[in-house]
Amino acid sequence: MWDKREWEGEISSVGMYSITCSFTGICQDFSWHLTGVYAPNDRVEREETWWEIGAARGLIAGPWVLCGDFNTVRYPSEKKNCNRINKGMTIFSDFIEDMELVDPELSGGNTPGRKETDMQQQPD
Repeated sequence: MWDKREWEGEISSVGMYSITCSFTGICQDFSWHLTGVYAPNDRVEREETWWEIGAARGLIAGPWVLCGDFNTVRYPSEKKNCNRINKGMTIFSDFIEDMELVDPELSGGNTPGRKETDMQQQPD
């Protein structure tokens, strides 16, 4: 839930595929930014998305969170029945590195395109 007593927020920029909001703490001296993305399925249009996000990032300073549906993956292991790296994966990985982003490895839960019986159980 959003607590208006803790944070003020405003939209910083709106693009074709993203929206960036800035948040400032009311009771603390802390600001951060969030960009939500819904990238298109078309590879060429998706590359335009990376430029758009880069431009938005260039306008802000401080902590930044980027999240959303990028409609691509970095590694073949993240996509069902995929066994090689393609150009889209390489471009996405380059974008992540150029933006100096951290791509946390997620574990557990349901992976899109996989049946639960196909997933390996993680030891406790």
